[in-house]
Amino acid sequence: IGNEFSEIVIVGDTVNDIKTAKLFGLPVVSIATGKFKLTELSKFHPDLAISNLLDEKLQFQNFLSSRAM
Repeated sequence: IGNEFSEIVIVGDTVNDIKTAKLFGLPVVSIATGKFKLTELSKFHPDLAISNLLDEKLQFQNFLSSRAM
């Protein structure tokens, strides 16, 4: 993937979201708001795994800031 994708971050709540992001070499944030629990999502090694955006907004923002070019 070229530089045109350097600012993309996949955000999802399923194992397939993690697998798809990794397939394309994209960073992935997993949010346990769906049927998968945080522990289940974490087993697939997303770049960041959080319970929800409301309680972990700062952690999410810090992750995005660390990726900024």
